[in-house]
Amino acid sequence: HPQITIGSDGTPMLAWDESASGLRRAAVARVTTDGSGAARFARVALGDRAVYPVIAAAGDAAVVAWTASEPGGSLVRVATLRMKN
Repeated sequence: HPQITIGSDGTPMLAWDESASGLRRAAVARVTTDGSGAARFARVALGDRAVYPVIAAAGDAAVVAWTASEPGGSLVRVATLRMKN
């Protein structure tokens, strides 16, 4: 379930969910380039049992929401992440 938005400085920010060690989790990354033009990903994991992330640019940050599986049910979590290099 990949999501993409463009930050205020024109760089893409991505969110997706993935499987690792039998658990699904969500992650976000900001794509940057170095002097040679090679892409780098500054990745942040949102935690285990996090799925269906969505992302929106908000200045130099990203607002991310996701569903978290918790004992007793699911919760919607929201965070503002500074996506600095």
